[in-house]
Amino acid sequence: MDGHTPSVFDAVYDFAARTNLYDIQVTLQTPFPGTGLYRRLEAEGRLTHPGRWDRCTLFDLNYKPIGMTSAELVDGFRGLVSRLYTPEFVKQRREGYHRELRSAKKHAV
Repeated sequence: MDGHTPSVFDAVYDFAARTNLYDIQVTLQTPFPGTGLYRRLEAEGRLTHPGRWDRCTLFDLNYKPIGMTSAELVDGFRGLVSRLYTPEFVKQRREGYHRELRSAKKHAV
């Protein structure tokens, strides 16, 4: 999110590890034309590709962030994605999810 610092990437990874999420989807904050976020960033002169729907993919940066540089955001996001989707981490998360599910079923009334 706009205003976060590069430390957010480790925080998201740690959250995913702690909570045993079965699956994860991370995206870049995307100001879609017609939204309040788009209007705010447009008024602040921070849109990098105004009106370009082809840049609204959830994975392409289309504004100038606050809290880190564009390069830090893109590189940090890519690094986070590569860490979240390693086969080992996916297996670890899903095994944890299934353990918690079995435990919850055991304790259900």
